[in-house]
Amino acid sequence: MKVVLKSFSLGIAFLLVFCIAALVVGDVQVVVNGSGGLGLVCFLVSALFSGALVSGDRMRANYGVEQEEDTKERMNWALVFFFIGLPNIAASAAIIIWG
Repeated sequence: MKVVLKSFSLGIAFLLVFCIAALVVGDVQVVVNGSGGLGLVCFLVSALFSGALVSGDRMRANYGVEQEEDTKERMNWALVFFFIGLPNIAASAAIIIWG
């Protein structure tokens, strides 16, 4: 749980950096492009670490040969990247929908 909160806080920090950059430049599109791009990259890395982009046969084979500690570590990194990208994707989507 502590890792999730730290990751989410880091995602919000990145979002704040993009918001400050948008205020300096004077264009809200900086937030959409920057935070949206970061969010998409984080979601893609999370999907790669979780194994969501491989077939069921390959995933079963990986679980068969992978040690439990390695699986937990990989899933932990998937959660970290997911929660870094979550506030960035949400803010980008909110700006596109309501902005």
